Amino acid sequence: MLVTRKNGTSGVGAAHAAVWALVGHLDKVLPSTFWFGQGKGEPDYDANGKDRNYEHSSGYALDVMVTDLGASPSKIELANALKLCSWAQKNASAIGLKWIIFSPYQDGYAYSWNPSRGTWKRLYSGYGNKSAAHMDHIHFYLRGSSFGVIDDSPLQSSIERNVEDMTVQELHKELNDNPMMSLIASRIGMVATALDKVVKQLDDVSDKLSK
Repeated sequence: MLVTRKNGTSGVGAAHAAVWALVGHLDKVLPSTFWFGQGKGEPDYDANGKDRNYEHSSGYALDVMVTDLGASPSKIELANALKLCSWAQKNASAIGLKWIIFSPYQDGYAYSWNPSRGTWKRLYSGYGNKSAAHMDHIHFYLRGSSFGVIDDSPLQSSIERNVEDMTVQELHKELNDNPMMSLIASRIGMVATALDKVVKQLDDVSDKLSK
């Protein structure tokens, strides 16, 4: 499960059932590069008594980490993150989405998207802090309603995955679809075959010398 990947423990905690429903669904459809960060969080009051962590402390928010904490996502991780954003936008009504916050342009700013506006809006700078700028995670804030019918097509169509997550058939297709990668793989295979022959010859020589 994603809740036990990378960080070893679940930070979702005693979140609302809708958040856990989101976790349960995404855990089945996302590759291992994603993991779940904060769900239910502690209040963080400012000098005026305002809870700056209200969305998390309310139990209706979830951070889906797209890379390591405080890191910039790789090209594949960013592509996957944007597909997850598209999934959230397509399923906004079904999952009871209020808004998501992410840095789709990876420019050091956090942006929000909500169903009523339908576009990204720049919120604030992270002032060099990638987590504060939401560059390393997508923040989901839900209404807490029951889930409707989910459309996973934004994820299933062409979501990128690491090599360790791919089957042999998928790796072959990836190579066949990319001539340069196919050529490199072919050359590597030829070198590996030649090395196997050399190793076998050395083994034969070693056996003869030991007799």
